[in-house]
Amino acid sequence: MLKTIRSRLLAYYVVVLGGTLGACGLVIGAILQRSLERQLDATLATHLRWTQGALEWEDGEATLEWYARAGPAEDDPGVLWQVSSPDGAPIEGGSPGGQRPFRLRPTAQPPPEFPRVSYSDEAIPGFAGRYRVAASHLPVYPEEGTSVPVAHVVAVAAVSRASVDAAIGTTRVALFVVLPFAGLAAAAGGYVLLGRAMRPVRAIAETAERISERSLSQRVASSGPDELGALARVINGMLGRLEAQFERQRRFTADAAHELRTPLAVLRTGLDVALGQRLAPETQDALRSCVTTVDRMGRLVERLLFLARADAPDARSGFETIGAATLAESLKACCASLGGNVVITTQCDRGFQCALSVDLELLRGLVRNLVQNALVHAGPAPRVEVSFRCDDEAFRIEVTDDGPGVPEEHRPHVFDRFYRVDDVRSSGHESAGLGLAICAAVADLHGGSIRYEPRPDGGSRFAVILPHSRCAPSSCASPWSTPMCPPRAHS
Repeated sequence: MLKTIRSRLLAYYVVVLGGTLGACGLVIGAILQRSLERQLDATLATHLRWTQGALEWEDGEATLEWYARAGPAEDDPGVLWQVSSPDGAPIEGGSPGGQRPFRLRPTAQPPPEFPRVSYSDEAIPGFAGRYRVAASHLPVYPEEGTSVPVAHVVAVAAVSRASVDAAIGTTRVALFVVLPFAGLAAAAGGYVLLGRAMRPVRAIAETAERISERSLSQRVASSGPDELGALARVINGMLGRLEAQFERQRRFTADAAHELRTPLAVLRTGLDVALGQRLAPETQDALRSCVTTVDRMGRLVERLLFLARADAPDARSGFETIGAATLAESLKACCASLGGNVVITTQCDRGFQCALSVDLELLRGLVRNLVQNALVHAGPAPRVEVSFRCDDEAFRIEVTDDGPGVPEEHRPHVFDRFYRVDDVRSSGHESAGLGLAICAAVADLHGGSIRYEPRPDGGSRFAVILPHSRCAPSSCASPWSTPMCPPRAHS
């Protein structure tokens, strides 16, 4: 699913970002909740401090000064408060609106001695919602100025958590809404930034894809002193070494072919002179066999020399621009000269003219090789069909035969140099395994391609695809209005 580095990095980024934003949301909620609860705790501590100051000892019991009994309720009507004896007997209390009776029994028992206070969240019977409750033991002094208390009372104050819970709920909803949008915006920004960061990688890949054995002089653009720049420099160094190695190999092949041509020519001349002498029949047969072998070696040397030249950077120096109709007519004549049961058809879309930059002699050799290959391997009574078609995409040459075809295990290698199918090696046909390799080299030299296509009903089809330039509509329709060569057999 995540096949590209960009998608994987984006997935990791989104996961980490989502986790970070979620953690930030939880932390913000916890901090806000704690801050609001501290405000409530401060309010409750203030009420307990007031209660401590209003306590007095009168007639053997703890009471509140008469003028301060309504103090908390009047200062903050939302506070519930209660003072009771250690055994739970209420002494005094107050509530919003003067609601009675109510009992405040904090869960934190026993409460600490003031000024230490215990806080808890509880539900109070008779009041809706949950309350923040503060409780503490308050000492009661017999008179002012004394430091030894005569008794202790339990003071409890409570305030509703409704405002705190509402604020926390609103904050959580806001975070729930805002954080996903923030995450999506950050993910979109990350996607764009990753695209820009991966742009040099795509440039390196595109340049490397354009480089072939004839264009090893191209180099990858270096993006700077970063890691991608180092990668580009390493690739350029590798391309330089490959270019040098290919050039040495090409020169060796060309030099070897050149050096072999002269001795083979001398040997062929000597054999011809010897055959002109009056010799025994068996000697003449041996000399003729040598002539056949020398001719075969000469053709092999010429093919090697051609492949070496095709690999040279200046191999396209002899190219010329011709029309598709002229090209097809020339190639048709080449096929007709080969003899055999060869059927030729041509076809082109009307309304435009195709122009191709080609080496006509090389394309004649390509078609000749394909047709001869089909005639040799198609069977005892071969039928070969040659088709020249031009459409809005390319100029196409197809050579089809009705032979047994190429076994599936050999198909990926039919265009390799010196590769021969086992049946061909033992069939008695002369083959060095270079004919289809030369066809592939010629097609590649013209910026095109060649491929093998097995036929469903048996036989083989070799398709050559050559790019062309499309010109404006002209009078070119007439040469293509009818087939240049009606389907017929050439014998």
